[in-house]
Amino acid sequence: MIEVRDLRVEYPGRPPAVALAGVSFSLPRGTACAIIGPSGCGKTTLLHALAGLVTPAAGEVRVGGEVVRGPRERTAVILQDWGLFPWKTVWANAALGLEIRGRLRAGRARVEGLLREMGLWELRHRFPAQLSGGQRQRVAIARALALEPDLLLMDEPFSSLDALTREAMQELVAGILRRGEITAVLVTHDIAEAAFLGQQILVMAPGRISWQVSNPGAMEPGYRATGQFLDLCTRLRELCRPEVMARSA
Repeated sequence: MIEVRDLRVEYPGRPPAVALAGVSFSLPRGTACAIIGPSGCGKTTLLHALAGLVTPAAGEVRVGGEVVRGPRERTAVILQDWGLFPWKTVWANAALGLEIRGRLRAGRARVEGLLREMGLWELRHRFPAQLSGGQRQRVAIARALALEPDLLLMDEPFSSLDALTREAMQELVAGILRRGEITAVLVTHDIAEAAFLGQQILVMAPGRISWQVSNPGAMEPGYRATGQFLDLCTRLRELCRPEVMARSA
């Protein structure tokens, strides 16, 4: 589903600032991937490259066998601040992507089904200011899924939620991703979140991937309570230490 080969991304300057250099990895269709690493290492830049929002200086990104040269029709993005319009209702926010793409008439039943699945149907006439953080997050997820994406990109989507709500949102997303219909990439600073949601975990050092870790237990019910999960969290913390990253160069 995703193939990244020798990706290099630069930002303007004299000399140009190198955000990513020689990044390569691949993900099969239906895989959930988490990206972790220190602030400023290029996690969000990599996500933007997958979304077609930045132009590589070298290398390429392929999604579904096609080179990404701009935003794709079936790529959905969930941002850290959720991106809800305060003057639109829950329904209007959830349906916004379909409305922009001229598909709202055909997609009304899908929006309703998603709002019901996420416990938002009774709140469909409310505005974002009348919702809790978890409810606003569910609206953002519903809006993304209404587009029927094959690729879901998430940039720190749960970072502003309290611990219990955050875990509830992780469980909600896990239930969706377990169906295997969507390839997902999550950027997060939370190691436990990466260990729970990422079937593949990319550990980034500045500008590059230092480690790729397979995690077959990801998203399974009860996984957080297992020794395997705790061991993985310990391992990921070790891999994120600067001196360990330096040895992977």
